[in-house]
Amino acid sequence: MEHRPPYAPGQVEAVWQRAKEESPDGKVRDPNSGDILTWERLKTRGDQWHMGHKEGHEYRYLLE
Repeated sequence: MEHRPPYAPGQVEAVWQRAKEESPDGKVRDPNSGDILTWERLKTRGDQWHMGHKEGHEYRYLLE
């Protein structure tokens, strides 16, 4: 398999919700810059938050 497998149903929504709940003020922030992130499920990933990976857990390393 060369492509990343799809996310499970509801997984992206659950990760976003957990990030909001874990934030002291309910805002999701970029862990590197501290910028506030936004996400609307029906919009494209381009200029908004999109679920990625934690550093060191990139899918490409699983293929090696």
